[in-house]
Amino acid sequence: MKRILFLLTIFFFSLSGHTQQLADSIQKQYAHQPDSSKVKKYLELAGNIQNKDYTNCVILCDEVIRIGKENRNAHWQADAFLLKGLTSYFAGEYQQTLQYYLSAITQFENCHYLIGKARVLNELGIFYRKQKNDAESVKTFKEAYTIAEREGDEGVMATALNNHGISEQDQGHHQMAIDLFSQGRVLYEKIKDSIGISYTMDYSSVSFAAEGDFAKAIQFQTEALNIRMQLKDSNAQALSLINLAEFEKLQHHFSDEENYLLTCLQITEKIKYKDLT
Repeated sequence: MKRILFLLTIFFFSLSGHTQQLADSIQKQYAHQPDSSKVKKYLELAGNIQNKDYTNCVILCDEVIRIGKENRNAHWQADAFLLKGLTSYFAGEYQQTLQYYLSAITQFENCHYLIGKARVLNELGIFYRKQKNDAESVKTFKEAYTIAEREGDEGVMATALNNHGISEQDQGHHQMAIDLFSQGRVLYEKIKDSIGISYTMDYSSVSFAAEGDFAKAIQFQTEALNIRMQLKDSNAQALSLINLAEFEKLQHHFSDEENYLLTCLQITEKIKYKDLT
């Protein structure tokens, strides 16, 4: 898993070669639009590029924060700080990441939008996990779940459970992790979130493999792969195939491992995912 996360980080940097021309052109296009229209468009675009284009995402978010301050709109500022935190995390700017997440939490509290706070807590828990602060990570995910449950947001609840499961997985608590992933999957299925379902299946498979249950590991990862094929998510398909290859390797099924790797190679070459290739 650590290798896969590293490759994802490398992939981010391979995509972030843009200049700020994109942000400049968008700002010129919306220069005479109402502030609400500007903010909606800037946040939409920043959200689409937050893990691909650090420079333009930050520029757009800073403009939203400026507009939010002028309008005394804490919600706009909170959304922008969250996106700045996400793009800083992918860029490896961890000190800034923490600052932006905490600023987003403060602004969501100021406008009494608690589900927004829960969303940030889910990301903050991932940040703490990256810093190897397991206790704080689990505590943060539990707080996110509690808020989301109180607010009735099953999507954020499921994400909190899934993230908590990953933290337990890191510590070798695989049965607990599997149980948390299962709870999260039930909620994702309830709200018909196929992407969320695929990730709970993916992470569950890793814990099953760690417990030596390769039949379930392959079953769950294959189901995740099928969902990702339906969604035409080539990047996620490649990661599923890498995991399946690893499971076969651990069982000394080298022919099956080779087949998965060759299939993965076809995808990575097609989408020009050079680092995974």
